[in-house]
Amino acid sequence: MRAGKLFHPITIQEQTATADSYGGNTIAWSTHAKSRAGIWPVKGIETVIDGKLTMVTRFIISMRYISGVTAGMRILKNSDSRTFEILSVKDVDEKNKQIDLLCKEYV
Repeated sequence: MRAGKLFHPITIQEQTATADSYGGNTIAWSTHAKSRAGIWPVKGIETVIDGKLTMVTRFIISMRYISGVTAGMRILKNSDSRTFEILSVKDVDEKNKQIDLLCKEYV
C-alpha cells in the first residue's frame, strides 16, 4: 500500500467493561492502535433512528495491517473527531499487509 494514500491519522478503539461501584459494568473505549489510513465514502442513506431522520454513510477505510482489528471496534479520525463503527474487516489478498474496513458513520 502506498503511503501517499494514508493521510488521515486515526485511532482504533475497542470496548472494555469495567466494574462499577454498584456491582455492574460500565462500558468504556480503550485504544487498540494508532495508525494512518485512507478514507473513502461508499454510500449514504437517510433513515429514521429513534424517531429522528439520520444520515448514515458507509466508508471504506484502508490501512496497513494491524492484528486484532475486528467488527464492533470503532475508528476515531483524529483531525476532526469523527467516529466510524467498524462493520467488517478484510485482509486484502490474505497477506497481512493491508486491511480494508467497511465502516459506517451517523450524521
